[in-house]
Amino acid sequence: AIGNGYNPNAIYIKDQTSDLRVGIGTTNPDKALTVNGIVKCKEVEITDNVPSSDYVLKKDYELMTIGELEAFIETHNHLPDVPSAEEFKKNGYKAGDMDDLLLRKIEELILYIIEQDKKIKAIKQKLNENVNQQKQ
Repeated sequence: AIGNGYNPNAIYIKDQTSDLRVGIGTTNPDKALTVNGIVKCKEVEITDNVPSSDYVLKKDYELMTIGELEAFIETHNHLPDVPSAEEFKKNGYKAGDMDDLLLRKIEELILYIIEQDKKIKAIKQKLNENVNQQKQ
């Protein structure tokens, strides 16, 4: 530890059989770097668990129907595949995994928008056909 005695603001280095761990504001780091406080930085680069959800945009992806999605939300009070607020509070989350999950949900939303747009265009066309038939 750097500093005299216990200082919660000290940097603590723990070496357990070549498993080097650094703690800031903690004397019990449980990961390579454990910070008991707010981390401020210019940038975080994530190289593992990076988004790989483009499979959602492939033709064979089975998107829930809007009705299925609505029923799931009414039952569980959160989106499918997304942990509940309680689970987030209890377990936290990994930034790379969350980025992937959020990108997947955005891609699903885009698919729903495209689906809705096609339906709206079909309804408009049908409406125009009906108006033209009435004029004749």
